[in-house]
Amino acid sequence: MIVLAIVLFMLSVLAMLPPFIVLVGQFPGPPSNQLEKFISEYDGTIVSLGTVFLVSGLALLTTYLSSASAEKRDQAARHLNAELKLSTFRQEWINSLRSDLSEVVALAYVFFDDESGTQAKEDKSKLADLKRVEARIRMRLNPTEDEATELVGHLVDMINACDKNDQENSITHREALANAGSIYIKNEWDTLKENLENLKKADVQ
Repeated sequence: MIVLAIVLFMLSVLAMLPPFIVLVGQFPGPPSNQLEKFISEYDGTIVSLGTVFLVSGLALLTTYLSSASAEKRDQAARHLNAELKLSTFRQEWINSLRSDLSEVVALAYVFFDDESGTQAKEDKSKLADLKRVEARIRMRLNPTEDEATELVGHLVDMINACDKNDQENSITHREALANAGSIYIKNEWDTLKENLENLKKADVQ
């Protein structure tokens, strides 16, 4: 819109050139004398036209600056909304990951009978439950991150120990998984909190 207004303004200026040339040409003498006599004859009109063009130019400039400022604000608002949505998704992801880690640790805890310390033969679905939650956790993690790789390593070792009816190693890896999971979740919460603080600062600015 602002570009169209500028184009129309320039066209109106160009449209006035032919009449201007004709009027100046009506005065006798060389071009410099013609221009001087023209200015002397039409000084009031020239001032009026100059005022009109000056006001129009200032109006166009003001409109352009306002439009540019509004566009910048819109871009900032869109960026802020996008970041807020990403933060919301990250929070939901953290909550889901924490829930899965809690579930898999709990499943490993009840995998063996309390009295005999042997695998509960009557419930073959326990190992399947462990592997099902393991798959969910793997899907939520980035395999290129060292912390995620460590977390998955403890998870796999714990499930393998359960599968081999090795209660002692199952407990060891279960505790290691719980500790690594707590650290991982805390780091993710800290990152989310930092991102939200940065968004608040950007919104204030």
